[in-house]
Amino acid sequence: MEARCSTEPTCSKLDFFSWGIPEETARELTRHHTELGYSPGKLIFGQGSRPTSCCGVVKGVVRESARIRTAPKRWCGSRRPATFLGLADKLDNSGQWVRRFEAWTASQCVLAVVTREHVRGLMRTCPPRNC
Repeated sequence: MEARCSTEPTCSKLDFFSWGIPEETARELTRHHTELGYSPGKLIFGQGSRPTSCCGVVKGVVRESARIRTAPKRWCGSRRPATFLGLADKLDNSGQWVRRFEAWTASQCVLAVVTREHVRGLMRTCPPRNC
């Protein structure tokens, strides 16, 4: 895994607009991120782990899957460039937020990672009509 910090909006092609995020807010989200390179078959995050960041797929394919009590594993879907992963969370039995899925690289991947703290800070300073 390689990490590269960036202040350039290289992940500007992420599909923020389908989520209804205004252009200015989308630019701020892409302004400060870290790009991580992963080789195929690597775990990005596990199901049930604490969600501290969200990612956009810049290059490659990521598979998401979830364990189901009645089956060993179920393949749920894939994420391709310009899509997000790590946004589906749930509360566990102790009231903590945990990831609903696990994510693995299906190919050589580059992910743009933004901390949830940065997103929360941006939303606190964003005027209500723009968020």
